[in-house]
Amino acid sequence: MTTTTDASPFAIAPFAHRPLQRGLEFGASLRWPALAASVLLIGTVCATLAQPVLVSWVIDRGVIEKDMNALSLSIFLLLGAVAAEAVLTAGHLILFAWVGERYLARLRNRVFEHLSQLSLRFYDAHNTGALIARASDDVQTLSSFVRSGMSSLLTGVLLLGLGIVVMGSLSPPLLAVSLIAVPMLRWLSRRYMRRAEPAQRNNRERYAASLDVIEQGLTGARSLHLFRRLKSWGEFIDRCQDGEYEARMQVVSVNNRYFPWLEFTWVFVTAAILGVGAGLNTVDMVTVGIVSAFVLSLTRIFGPLESLGRLIGDAQSAKASLGRIFALLDVPLEIQERPSAVALSTSGPLEARNVTFSYTRGMQVLTDINLSVQPGETLALVGHTGAGKSTLARLLARLYDPEHGHISYGGLDLRDATLASIRRRIVLLPQEGHLFRGTVAENIGLFRPETSDADISKVVSDLGLEERFGQFPDGLLTQVDARGARLSAGERQLVSLSRVALVNPEVAILDEALSNVDPGTEALVVRAMRRLMEGRTVIVIAHRETTAQRADRVAFLDHGVLVAQGRHDELLRNFADYARLWGHAQEVP
Repeated sequence: MTTTTDASPFAIAPFAHRPLQRGLEFGASLRWPALAASVLLIGTVCATLAQPVLVSWVIDRGVIEKDMNALSLSIFLLLGAVAAEAVLTAGHLILFAWVGERYLARLRNRVFEHLSQLSLRFYDAHNTGALIARASDDVQTLSSFVRSGMSSLLTGVLLLGLGIVVMGSLSPPLLAVSLIAVPMLRWLSRRYMRRAEPAQRNNRERYAASLDVIEQGLTGARSLHLFRRLKSWGEFIDRCQDGEYEARMQVVSVNNRYFPWLEFTWVFVTAAILGVGAGLNTVDMVTVGIVSAFVLSLTRIFGPLESLGRLIGDAQSAKASLGRIFALLDVPLEIQERPSAVALSTSGPLEARNVTFSYTRGMQVLTDINLSVQPGETLALVGHTGAGKSTLARLLARLYDPEHGHISYGGLDLRDATLASIRRRIVLLPQEGHLFRGTVAENIGLFRPETSDADISKVVSDLGLEERFGQFPDGLLTQVDARGARLSAGERQLVSLSRVALVNPEVAILDEALSNVDPGTEALVVRAMRRLMEGRTVIVIAHRETTAQRADRVAFLDHGVLVAQGRHDELLRNFADYARLWGHAQEVP
Protein backbone atom coordinates (compact mmCIF):
# COMPACT_ATOMS: atom_id res chain seq x y z
CA MET A 1 0.00 0.00 0.00
CA THR A 2 1.37 3.38 -0.93
CA THR A 3 1.03 6.71 0.74
CA THR A 4 0.49 10.14 -0.70
CA THR A 5 3.28 12.65 -0.49
CA ASP A 6 1.37 15.21 1.55
CA ALA A 7 0.02 12.66 4.02
CA SER A 8 3.06 10.49 4.52
CA PRO A 9 5.80 11.35 7.00
CA PHE A 10 8.02 9.03 4.97
CA ALA A 11 7.99 10.98 1.71
CA ILE A 12 11.48 11.84 0.42
CA ALA A 13 12.05 15.51 -0.32
CA PRO A 14 13.43 16.21 -3.81
CA PHE A 15 16.42 18.06 -2.36
CA ALA A 16 17.73 18.72 1.15
CA HIS A 17 18.56 22.24 2.35
CA ARG A 18 22.20 23.28 2.94
CA PRO A 19 23.72 20.13 1.38
CA LEU A 20 27.26 21.57 1.21
CA GLN A 21 27.27 22.68 4.83
CA ARG A 22 25.85 19.36 5.94
CA GLY A 23 28.35 17.52 3.78
CA LEU A 24 31.22 19.36 5.48
CA GLU A 25 29.76 18.65 8.90
CA PHE A 26 29.44 14.96 8.02
CA GLY A 27 33.15 14.80 7.19
CA ALA A 28 34.33 16.92 10.14
CA SER A 29 36.43 14.06 11.54
CA LEU A 30 38.53 14.11 8.34
CA ARG A 31 39.37 17.83 8.55
CA TRP A 32 43.04 17.41 9.55
CA PRO A 33 44.10 15.15 6.66
CA ALA A 34 41.98 17.36 4.37
CA LEU A 35 43.84 20.40 5.71
CA ALA A 36 47.19 18.69 5.08
CA ALA A 37 46.12 17.90 1.51
CA SER A 38 45.10 21.54 1.06
CA VAL A 39 48.52 22.75 2.25
CA LEU A 40 50.22 20.48 -0.27
CA LEU A 41 47.83 21.77 -2.93
CA ILE A 42 48.79 25.36 -2.14
CA GLY A 43 52.44 24.36 -2.41
CA THR A 44 51.70 22.76 -5.80
CA VAL A 45 50.07 25.95 -7.07
CA CYS A 46 52.97 28.08 -5.80
CA ALA A 47 55.48 25.81 -7.59
CA THR A 48 53.36 26.02 -10.74
CA LEU A 49 53.18 29.83 -10.72
CA ALA A 50 56.88 30.15 -9.91
CA GLN A 51 57.79 28.58 -13.23
CA PRO A 52 56.64 31.50 -15.50
CA VAL A 53 58.55 33.91 -13.23
CA LEU A 54 61.71 31.78 -13.53
CA VAL A 55 61.22 31.59 -17.29
CA SER A 56 61.19 35.43 -17.39
CA TRP A 57 64.54 35.42 -15.52
CA VAL A 58 65.96 32.94 -18.02
CA ILE A 59 64.92 35.18 -20.94
CA ASP A 60 65.80 38.58 -19.47
CA ARG A 61 68.98 37.78 -17.53
CA GLY A 62 70.28 34.72 -19.27
CA VAL A 63 69.34 35.14 -22.91
CA ILE A 64 69.04 38.91 -23.43
CA GLU A 65 71.70 40.05 -20.92
CA LYS A 66 73.85 36.94 -21.57
CA ASP A 67 74.55 36.47 -17.84
CA MET A 68 75.56 32.80 -17.68
CA ASN A 69 75.54 32.67 -13.86
CA ALA A 70 72.02 34.06 -13.77
CA LEU A 71 71.03 31.70 -16.57
CA SER A 72 72.41 28.66 -14.71
CA LEU A 73 70.76 29.67 -11.46
CA SER A 74 67.41 30.37 -13.16
CA ILE A 75 67.45 27.04 -14.97
CA PHE A 76 68.39 25.24 -11.74
CA LEU A 77 65.53 26.93 -9.86
CA LEU A 78 63.15 26.23 -12.74
CA LEU A 79 63.99 22.53 -12.67
CA GLY A 80 63.57 22.57 -8.88
CA ALA A 81 60.12 24.16 -9.25
CA VAL A 82 59.11 21.51 -11.81
CA ALA A 83 60.32 18.73 -9.50
CA ALA A 84 58.58 20.29 -6.50
CA GLU A 85 55.35 20.56 -8.49
CA ALA A 86 55.53 16.87 -9.36
CA VAL A 87 56.20 15.75 -5.77
CA LEU A 88 53.60 18.05 -4.22
CA THR A 89 51.03 17.07 -6.86
CA ALA A 90 51.50 13.39 -6.05
CA GLY A 91 51.25 14.16 -2.33
CA HIS A 92 48.05 16.17 -2.44
CA LEU A 93 46.37 13.79 -4.90
CA ILE A 94 47.10 10.81 -2.64
CA LEU A 95 45.85 12.63 0.45
CA PHE A 96 42.74 13.93 -1.28
CA ALA A 97 42.05 10.42 -2.60
CA TRP A 98 42.41 8.97 0.91
CA VAL A 99 40.10 11.59 2.42
CA GLY A 100 37.59 11.16 -0.40
CA GLU A 101 37.46 7.38 -0.15
CA ARG A 102 37.06 7.48 3.63
CA TYR A 103 34.31 10.07 3.29
CA LEU A 104 32.48 8.08 0.63
CA ALA A 105 32.77 4.84 2.60
CA ARG A 106 31.25 6.50 5.66
CA LEU A 107 28.50 8.06 3.56
CA ARG A 108 27.62 4.72 1.94
CA ASN A 109 27.55 3.01 5.32
CA ARG A 110 25.36 5.79 6.72
CA VAL A 111 22.90 5.53 3.82
CA PHE A 112 22.66 1.74 4.07
CA GLU A 113 22.35 1.87 7.86
CA HIS A 114 19.55 4.43 7.58
CA LEU A 115 17.72 2.45 4.89
CA SER A 116 17.97 -0.72 6.95
CA GLN A 117 16.37 1.05 9.95
CA LEU A 118 13.44 2.56 8.06
CA SER A 119 10.08 0.95 8.72
CA LEU A 120 8.01 -1.09 6.33
CA ARG A 121 5.71 1.90 5.88
CA PHE A 122 8.57 3.70 4.17
CA TYR A 123 9.06 0.79 1.75
CA ASP A 124 5.30 0.62 1.24
CA ALA A 125 5.46 4.22 0.02
CA HIS A 126 8.44 4.02 -2.36
CA ASN A 127 9.55 2.00 -5.35
CA THR A 128 12.86 0.20 -5.30
CA GLY A 129 14.22 1.92 -8.41
CA ALA A 130 14.01 5.41 -6.92
CA LEU A 131 15.74 4.22 -3.74
CA ILE A 132 18.50 2.53 -5.73
CA ALA A 133 19.05 5.76 -7.66
CA ARG A 134 19.58 7.70 -4.43
CA ALA A 135 21.47 5.09 -2.48
CA SER A 136 23.73 3.96 -5.31
CA ASP A 137 23.81 6.21 -8.35
CA ASP A 138 23.76 9.52 -6.46
CA VAL A 139 26.60 8.30 -4.26
CA GLN A 140 28.46 7.23 -7.41
CA THR A 141 28.01 10.69 -8.95
CA LEU A 142 29.37 12.22 -5.78
CA SER A 143 32.21 9.68 -5.83
CA SER A 144 33.31 10.74 -9.31
CA PHE A 145 33.60 14.36 -8.22
CA VAL A 146 35.27 13.64 -4.88
CA ARG A 147 37.85 11.31 -6.43
CA SER A 148 39.03 13.57 -9.22
CA GLY A 149 37.02 16.74 -9.66
CA MET A 150 37.33 18.31 -6.24
CA SER A 151 41.12 18.68 -6.22
CA SER A 152 41.05 19.97 -9.82
CA LEU A 153 38.42 22.54 -8.92
CA LEU A 154 40.43 23.77 -5.92
CA THR A 155 43.55 23.89 -8.08
CA GLY A 156 41.78 26.08 -10.64
CA VAL A 157 40.47 28.47 -8.00
CA LEU A 158 43.87 28.78 -6.29
CA LEU A 159 45.66 29.27 -9.61
CA LEU A 160 43.30 32.12 -10.45
CA GLY A 161 43.65 33.81 -7.05
CA LEU A 162 47.39 33.42 -6.55
CA GLY A 163 48.05 34.00 -10.25
CA ILE A 164 46.60 37.51 -9.96
CA VAL A 165 48.99 38.20 -7.06
CA VAL A 166 52.03 36.90 -8.97
CA MET A 167 51.18 38.78 -12.16
CA GLY A 168 50.57 41.96 -10.17
CA SER A 169 54.05 41.73 -8.72
CA LEU A 170 55.52 41.43 -12.24
CA SER A 171 53.65 44.29 -13.95
CA PRO A 172 50.62 46.17 -12.65
CA PRO A 173 49.80 47.58 -16.13
CA LEU A 174 49.70 44.11 -17.70
CA LEU A 175 47.72 42.84 -14.72
CA ALA A 176 45.20 45.60 -15.37
CA VAL A 177 44.92 44.37 -18.95
CA SER A 178 44.52 40.79 -17.73
CA LEU A 179 41.76 41.81 -15.33
CA ILE A 180 39.47 42.66 -18.23
CA ALA A 181 38.80 38.94 -18.15
CA VAL A 182 37.31 39.18 -14.64
CA PRO A 183 33.98 40.82 -15.53
CA MET A 184 33.69 38.57 -18.57
CA LEU A 185 34.37 35.45 -16.49
CA ARG A 186 32.11 36.65 -13.69
CA TRP A 187 29.25 37.21 -16.11
CA LEU A 188 29.79 33.84 -17.78
CA SER A 189 30.12 31.96 -14.49
CA ARG A 190 27.04 33.52 -12.94
CA ARG A 191 24.94 32.65 -15.96
CA TYR A 192 26.41 29.15 -16.02
CA MET A 193 25.90 28.41 -12.33
CA ARG A 194 22.39 29.84 -12.39
CA ARG A 195 21.44 27.43 -15.16
CA ALA A 196 23.69 24.48 -14.37
CA GLU A 197 22.32 23.59 -10.92
CA PRO A 198 18.64 23.19 -11.90
CA ALA A 199 19.68 21.43 -15.11
CA GLN A 200 21.84 18.94 -13.19
CA ARG A 201 19.16 18.42 -10.56
CA ASN A 202 16.53 17.78 -13.23
CA ASN A 203 18.94 15.39 -14.93
CA ARG A 204 19.37 13.38 -11.73
CA GLU A 205 15.61 13.23 -11.11
CA ARG A 206 14.85 12.14 -14.69
CA TYR A 207 17.55 9.47 -14.45
CA ALA A 208 16.06 8.17 -11.19
CA ALA A 209 12.61 8.01 -12.80
CA SER A 210 13.97 6.04 -15.77
CA LEU A 211 15.83 3.66 -13.48
CA ASP A 212 12.65 3.08 -11.48
CA VAL A 213 10.64 2.21 -14.61
CA ILE A 214 13.35 -0.16 -15.86
CA GLU A 215 13.54 -1.83 -12.44
CA GLN A 216 9.78 -2.37 -12.39
CA GLY A 217 9.90 -3.82 -15.89
CA LEU A 218 12.64 -6.29 -14.94
CA THR A 219 11.02 -7.41 -11.68
CA GLY A 220 7.65 -7.75 -13.39
CA ALA A 221 9.00 -9.31 -16.58
CA ARG A 222 7.00 -12.54 -16.10
CA SER A 223 3.70 -10.64 -15.84
CA LEU A 224 4.56 -8.51 -18.85
CA HIS A 225 5.24 -11.67 -20.85
CA LEU A 226 2.07 -13.39 -19.68
CA PHE A 227 -0.22 -10.46 -20.47
CA ARG A 228 1.58 -9.42 -23.67
CA ARG A 229 2.44 -5.99 -22.33
CA LEU A 230 6.10 -5.94 -23.30
CA LYS A 231 5.55 -3.59 -26.21
CA SER A 232 3.47 -1.08 -24.24
CA TRP A 233 5.94 -1.16 -21.35
CA GLY A 234 8.76 -0.62 -23.81
CA GLU A 235 6.90 2.43 -25.13
CA PHE A 236 6.56 3.66 -21.55
CA ILE A 237 10.31 3.23 -21.06
CA ASP A 238 10.88 5.11 -24.34
CA ARG A 239 8.87 8.06 -23.05
CA CYS A 240 10.88 8.09 -19.83
CA GLN A 241 14.08 7.86 -21.84
CA ASP A 242 12.91 10.79 -23.94
CA GLY A 243 12.50 12.81 -20.77
CA GLU A 244 15.95 11.77 -19.61
CA TYR A 245 17.37 12.64 -23.04
CA GLU A 246 15.81 16.11 -22.87
CA ALA A 247 17.28 16.62 -19.38
CA ARG A 248 20.74 15.56 -20.55
CA MET A 249 20.52 17.78 -23.61
CA GLN A 250 19.61 20.66 -21.34
CA VAL A 251 22.88 20.06 -19.47
CA VAL A 252 24.77 19.91 -22.78
CA SER A 253 23.10 23.14 -23.92
CA VAL A 254 24.13 24.93 -20.73
CA ASN A 255 27.72 23.71 -21.15
CA ASN A 256 27.86 24.75 -24.81
CA ARG A 257 26.86 28.27 -23.90
CA TYR A 258 29.81 28.50 -21.52
CA PHE A 259 32.91 26.76 -22.91
CA PRO A 260 33.20 28.51 -26.31
CA TRP A 261 32.96 31.92 -24.65
CA LEU A 262 35.55 30.86 -22.09
CA GLU A 263 37.92 29.95 -24.93
CA PHE A 264 37.22 33.29 -26.61
CA THR A 265 37.98 35.14 -23.35
CA TRP A 266 41.37 33.42 -23.05
CA VAL A 267 42.36 34.21 -26.67
CA PHE A 268 41.14 37.80 -26.36
CA VAL A 269 43.06 38.49 -23.14
CA THR A 270 46.22 36.82 -24.48
CA ALA A 271 46.10 38.97 -27.61
CA ALA A 272 45.52 42.08 -25.49
CA ILE A 273 48.55 41.30 -23.29
CA LEU A 274 50.79 40.71 -26.30
CA GLY A 275 49.66 43.94 -27.93
CA VAL A 276 49.91 46.09 -24.79
CA GLY A 277 53.11 44.32 -23.72
CA ALA A 278 54.75 45.11 -27.06
CA GLY A 279 53.85 48.76 -26.62
CA LEU A 280 55.10 48.89 -23.04
CA ASN A 281 58.32 47.16 -24.07
CA THR A 282 59.09 49.94 -26.55
CA VAL A 283 59.09 52.46 -23.67
CA ASP A 284 61.02 50.08 -21.36
CA MET A 285 58.09 49.59 -18.95
CA VAL A 286 58.16 45.79 -19.28
CA THR A 287 60.69 43.27 -20.52
CA VAL A 288 60.23 40.49 -23.03
CA GLY A 289 60.61 38.01 -20.19
CA ILE A 290 57.75 39.59 -18.21
CA VAL A 291 55.46 39.53 -21.24
CA SER A 292 56.40 35.88 -21.74
CA ALA A 293 55.75 35.20 -18.05
CA PHE A 294 52.28 36.75 -18.37
CA VAL A 295 51.40 34.63 -21.38
CA LEU A 296 52.70 31.47 -19.65
CA SER A 297 50.83 32.38 -16.46
CA LEU A 298 47.63 32.87 -18.42
CA THR A 299 48.20 29.50 -20.07
CA ARG A 300 48.66 27.88 -16.67
CA ILE A 301 45.59 29.65 -15.32
CA PHE A 302 43.28 29.31 -18.30
CA GLY A 303 44.16 25.64 -18.80
CA PRO A 304 42.45 24.64 -15.54
CA LEU A 305 40.00 27.50 -16.03
CA GLU A 306 38.70 25.91 -19.22
CA SER A 307 37.98 22.74 -17.30
CA LEU A 308 36.78 24.86 -14.39
CA GLY A 309 33.46 25.31 -16.14
CA ARG A 310 33.09 21.56 -16.53
CA LEU A 311 34.23 21.08 -12.94
CA ILE A 312 31.68 23.62 -11.76
CA GLY A 313 29.07 21.61 -13.64
CA ASP A 314 30.34 18.44 -11.97
CA ALA A 315 30.26 20.25 -8.64
CA GLN A 316 26.65 21.29 -9.26
CA SER A 317 25.80 17.71 -10.16
CA ALA A 318 27.58 16.48 -7.01
CA LYS A 319 25.72 19.10 -4.97
CA ALA A 320 22.42 17.91 -6.42
CA SER A 321 23.33 14.30 -5.59
CA LEU A 322 24.43 15.28 -2.09
CA GLY A 323 21.13 17.10 -1.60
CA ARG A 324 19.20 14.01 -2.70
CA ILE A 325 21.28 11.79 -0.40
CA PHE A 326 20.68 14.00 2.63
CA ALA A 327 16.99 14.20 1.72
CA LEU A 328 16.95 10.41 2.00
CA LEU A 329 18.78 10.57 5.33
CA ASP A 330 16.19 13.10 6.55
CA VAL A 331 13.38 10.53 6.35
CA PRO A 332 12.40 9.91 9.99
CA LEU A 333 12.87 6.55 11.65
CA GLU A 334 9.50 5.28 12.78
CA ILE A 335 10.72 2.23 14.69
CA GLN A 336 13.30 3.53 17.15
CA GLU A 337 14.70 2.15 20.36
CA ARG A 338 14.20 4.36 23.37
CA PRO A 339 17.26 5.14 25.52
CA SER A 340 15.57 3.49 28.51
CA ALA A 341 14.55 0.34 26.58
CA VAL A 342 14.81 -2.98 28.40
CA ALA A 343 14.80 -6.58 27.18
CA LEU A 344 11.53 -8.45 26.83
CA SER A 345 10.80 -11.23 29.29
CA THR A 346 11.12 -14.82 28.09
CA SER A 347 7.39 -15.53 28.39
CA GLY A 348 4.05 -13.84 28.75
CA PRO A 349 0.94 -12.93 26.77
CA LEU A 350 1.16 -10.88 23.59
CA GLU A 351 -1.56 -8.24 23.83
CA ALA A 352 -3.01 -5.45 21.72
CA ARG A 353 -4.97 -2.79 23.58
CA ASN A 354 -7.15 -0.22 21.76
CA VAL A 355 -4.88 -0.40 18.71
CA THR A 356 -5.70 1.90 15.79
CA PHE A 357 -3.55 2.20 12.68
CA SER A 358 -3.64 3.82 9.24
CA TYR A 359 -1.20 4.04 6.36
CA THR A 360 -2.54 7.40 5.22
CA ARG A 361 -4.18 10.08 7.30
CA GLY A 362 -7.95 9.61 7.58
CA MET A 363 -7.97 6.05 6.14
CA GLN A 364 -7.89 3.65 9.10
CA VAL A 365 -6.85 0.07 8.43
CA LEU A 366 -7.37 -1.14 12.01
CA THR A 367 -9.78 0.38 14.53
CA ASP A 368 -9.72 -0.16 18.30
CA ILE A 369 -8.29 -3.69 18.25
CA ASN A 370 -8.21 -5.54 21.60
CA LEU A 371 -6.57 -8.94 21.48
CA SER A 372 -4.65 -11.19 23.88
CA VAL A 373 -2.65 -14.27 22.89
CA GLN A 374 -1.63 -16.48 25.80
CA PRO A 375 1.68 -18.38 26.02
CA GLY A 376 1.57 -21.60 24.03
CA GLU A 377 -1.69 -20.68 22.30
CA THR A 378 -2.24 -20.89 18.54
CA LEU A 379 -4.36 -18.03 17.24
CA ALA A 380 -5.62 -17.80 13.66
CA LEU A 381 -6.26 -14.37 12.14
CA VAL A 382 -9.13 -14.71 9.67
CA GLY A 383 -10.85 -12.24 7.37
CA HIS A 384 -11.48 -11.18 3.80
CA THR A 385 -8.70 -9.63 1.73
CA GLY A 386 -8.01 -6.13 3.05
CA ALA A 387 -9.46 -6.88 6.50
CA GLY A 388 -6.17 -5.91 8.17
CA LYS A 389 -4.76 -9.33 9.05
CA SER A 390 -1.22 -8.75 7.72
CA THR A 391 -1.14 -5.24 9.16
CA LEU A 392 -2.09 -6.53 12.62
CA ALA A 393 0.55 -9.26 12.34
CA ARG A 394 3.23 -6.67 11.54
CA LEU A 395 2.10 -4.50 14.45
CA LEU A 396 2.36 -7.48 16.81
CA ALA A 397 5.97 -7.97 15.63
CA ARG A 398 6.64 -4.22 15.92
CA LEU A 399 7.36 -3.79 12.24
CA TYR A 400 4.90 -0.90 12.56
CA ASP A 401 3.93 1.15 15.61
CA PRO A 402 0.23 1.78 16.31
CA GLU A 403 -1.06 5.33 16.03
CA HIS A 404 -3.21 4.83 19.13
CA GLY A 405 -3.14 2.19 21.81
CA HIS A 406 -0.24 -0.13 22.57
CA ILE A 407 1.05 -3.65 22.03
CA SER A 408 2.80 -5.45 24.88
CA TYR A 409 4.52 -8.73 25.59
CA GLY A 410 4.69 -9.99 29.14
CA GLY A 411 3.17 -6.67 30.24
CA LEU A 412 5.91 -4.55 28.63
CA ASP A 413 4.99 -2.15 25.82
CA LEU A 414 7.01 -3.12 22.74
CA ARG A 415 8.04 0.54 22.35
CA ASP A 416 9.82 0.23 25.71
CA ALA A 417 11.67 -2.94 24.72
CA THR A 418 15.01 -3.29 22.96
CA LEU A 419 14.69 -4.10 19.27
CA ALA A 420 17.15 -6.98 19.63
CA SER A 421 14.96 -8.69 22.24
CA ILE A 422 11.82 -8.16 20.14
CA ARG A 423 13.45 -9.76 17.12
CA ARG A 424 14.66 -12.58 19.36
CA ARG A 425 11.30 -13.25 21.04
CA ILE A 426 8.86 -12.47 18.20
CA VAL A 427 9.52 -13.55 14.61
CA LEU A 428 7.25 -13.00 11.61
CA LEU A 429 7.44 -15.41 8.68
CA PRO A 430 6.02 -13.83 5.49
CA GLN A 431 4.18 -15.76 2.79
CA GLU A 432 7.37 -16.03 0.77
CA GLY A 433 10.67 -15.59 2.56
CA HIS A 434 13.40 -13.82 0.62
CA LEU A 435 16.44 -15.94 -0.15
CA PHE A 436 19.85 -14.45 -0.81
CA ARG A 437 22.59 -15.65 -3.10
CA GLY A 438 24.58 -18.28 -1.20
CA THR A 439 24.09 -21.83 0.10
CA VAL A 440 20.94 -23.28 1.63
CA ALA A 441 22.74 -23.48 4.98
CA GLU A 442 23.81 -19.81 4.78
CA ASN A 443 20.22 -18.80 4.10
CA ILE A 444 18.93 -20.83 7.05
CA GLY A 445 21.54 -19.28 9.36
CA LEU A 446 21.05 -15.78 7.96
CA PHE A 447 19.78 -14.25 11.20
CA ARG A 448 22.20 -16.13 13.43
CA PRO A 449 25.53 -15.90 11.59
CA GLU A 450 27.41 -17.24 14.61
CA THR A 451 25.58 -20.57 14.48
CA SER A 452 27.42 -23.76 13.57
CA ASP A 453 26.75 -26.23 10.77
CA ALA A 454 25.79 -28.78 13.41
CA ASP A 455 23.08 -26.47 14.80
CA ILE A 456 21.68 -25.94 11.31
CA SER A 457 21.65 -29.67 10.62
CA LYS A 458 19.88 -30.29 13.95
CA VAL A 459 17.16 -27.75 13.16
CA VAL A 460 16.61 -29.32 9.75
CA SER A 461 16.40 -32.75 11.37
CA ASP A 462 13.98 -31.55 14.08
CA LEU A 463 11.64 -30.23 11.38
CA GLY A 464 11.88 -33.51 9.47
CA LEU A 465 13.44 -31.90 6.43
CA GLU A 466 16.79 -33.69 6.22
CA GLU A 467 15.55 -36.05 3.49
CA ARG A 468 14.16 -33.26 1.31
CA PHE A 469 17.25 -31.06 1.64
CA GLY A 470 19.40 -34.15 1.14
CA GLN A 471 17.89 -34.48 -2.36
CA PHE A 472 19.52 -31.20 -3.41
CA PRO A 473 22.70 -31.64 -5.52
CA ASP A 474 25.00 -30.63 -2.65
CA GLY A 475 22.60 -30.94 0.26
CA LEU A 476 22.67 -27.93 2.55
CA LEU A 477 25.67 -26.62 0.61
CA THR A 478 23.64 -26.29 -2.60
CA GLN A 479 23.98 -22.81 -4.05
CA VAL A 480 20.82 -20.69 -4.14
CA ASP A 481 20.46 -18.08 -6.86
CA ALA A 482 19.20 -14.57 -6.09
CA ARG A 483 15.68 -14.72 -4.61
CA GLY A 484 15.90 -18.51 -4.56
CA ALA A 485 15.19 -18.88 -8.26
CA ARG A 486 16.58 -22.44 -8.30
CA LEU A 487 14.14 -23.62 -5.61
CA SER A 488 10.40 -24.13 -5.81
CA ALA A 489 8.03 -21.97 -3.75
CA GLY A 490 7.56 -24.85 -1.32
CA GLU A 491 11.29 -25.38 -0.93
CA ARG A 492 11.83 -21.67 -0.30
CA GLN A 493 9.17 -21.87 2.41
CA LEU A 494 10.95 -24.83 4.00
CA VAL A 495 14.14 -22.75 4.18
CA SER A 496 12.16 -19.92 5.79
CA LEU A 497 10.60 -22.28 8.37
CA SER A 498 14.09 -23.55 9.20
CA ARG A 499 15.24 -19.95 9.73
CA VAL A 500 12.49 -19.38 12.28
CA ALA A 501 13.23 -22.65 14.04
CA LEU A 502 16.91 -21.73 14.30
CA VAL A 503 16.08 -18.39 15.92
CA ASN A 504 13.74 -20.35 18.25
CA PRO A 505 11.45 -17.44 19.19
CA GLU A 506 8.81 -17.54 21.92
CA VAL A 507 6.23 -16.16 19.44
CA ALA A 508 6.04 -17.17 15.77
CA ILE A 509 3.78 -15.19 13.45
CA LEU A 510 3.09 -17.05 10.21
CA ASP A 511 1.55 -15.32 7.21
CA GLU A 512 -0.15 -18.44 5.81
CA ALA A 513 2.85 -20.52 4.90
CA LEU A 514 0.77 -22.70 2.55
CA SER A 515 -0.57 -19.99 0.24
CA ASN A 516 2.20 -20.34 -2.40
CA VAL A 517 3.15 -23.96 -1.81
CA ASP A 518 2.88 -26.56 -4.57
CA PRO A 519 0.81 -29.68 -3.75
CA GLY A 520 3.87 -31.94 -3.82
CA THR A 521 5.49 -30.04 -0.97
CA GLU A 522 2.38 -29.07 1.01
CA ALA A 523 2.36 -32.14 3.29
CA LEU A 524 6.03 -31.60 4.13
CA VAL A 525 5.44 -27.91 4.91
CA VAL A 526 2.42 -28.76 7.11
CA ARG A 527 4.48 -31.29 9.07
CA ALA A 528 7.35 -28.82 9.49
CA MET A 529 4.89 -26.12 10.62
CA ARG A 530 3.38 -28.42 13.24
CA ARG A 531 6.80 -29.22 14.64
CA LEU A 532 7.72 -25.53 14.61
CA MET A 533 4.50 -24.63 16.47
CA GLU A 534 5.08 -27.12 19.29
CA GLY A 535 5.66 -25.46 22.65
CA ARG A 536 5.46 -21.86 21.44
CA THR A 537 2.91 -19.11 20.94
CA VAL A 538 1.79 -19.03 17.30
CA ILE A 539 -0.24 -16.48 15.38
CA VAL A 540 -1.11 -17.63 11.88
CA ILE A 541 -2.85 -15.67 9.14
CA ALA A 542 -5.29 -18.24 7.80
CA HIS A 543 -6.37 -18.34 4.17
CA ARG A 544 -7.51 -21.97 4.43
CA GLU A 545 -10.23 -23.36 6.63
CA THR A 546 -8.05 -26.24 7.77
CA THR A 547 -5.64 -23.75 9.32
CA ALA A 548 -8.47 -22.14 11.29
CA GLN A 549 -9.73 -25.57 12.38
CA ARG A 550 -6.33 -26.49 13.86
CA ALA A 551 -6.02 -23.24 15.84
CA ASP A 552 -6.91 -23.01 19.52
CA ARG A 553 -8.77 -19.77 18.83
CA VAL A 554 -9.79 -17.67 15.83
CA ALA A 555 -9.85 -13.86 15.64
CA PHE A 556 -12.21 -12.73 12.86
CA LEU A 557 -11.51 -9.30 11.35
CA ASP A 558 -13.76 -7.38 8.99
CA HIS A 559 -12.76 -4.00 7.51
CA GLY A 560 -10.21 -3.42 10.26
CA VAL A 561 -12.54 -4.28 13.14
CA LEU A 562 -12.18 -7.34 15.37
CA VAL A 563 -15.68 -8.76 14.95
CA ALA A 564 -15.45 -11.97 16.92
CA GLN A 565 -13.13 -14.37 18.75
CA GLY A 566 -13.56 -18.03 19.57
CA ARG A 567 -13.09 -21.55 18.30
CA HIS A 568 -13.68 -22.23 14.64
CA ASP A 569 -16.81 -24.37 15.15
CA GLU A 570 -18.33 -21.81 17.55
CA LEU A 571 -17.87 -18.98 15.09
CA LEU A 572 -19.40 -21.08 12.31
CA ARG A 573 -22.52 -21.55 14.40
CA ASN A 574 -22.84 -18.01 15.72
CA PHE A 575 -21.60 -15.63 13.02
CA ALA A 576 -23.10 -15.67 9.54
CA ASP A 577 -20.32 -13.55 8.01
CA TYR A 578 -17.70 -15.96 9.31
CA ALA A 579 -19.60 -18.95 8.00
CA ARG A 580 -20.03 -17.32 4.59
CA LEU A 581 -16.28 -16.65 4.47
CA TRP A 582 -15.72 -20.43 4.37
CA GLY A 583 -18.80 -21.17 2.24
CA HIS A 584 -20.83 -22.59 5.15
CA ALA A 585 -23.64 -20.05 5.35
CA GLN A 586 -26.18 -22.89 5.47
CA GLU A 587 -24.86 -23.94 8.86
CA VAL A 588 -26.00 -20.69 10.45
CA PRO A 589 -29.49 -20.90 11.94
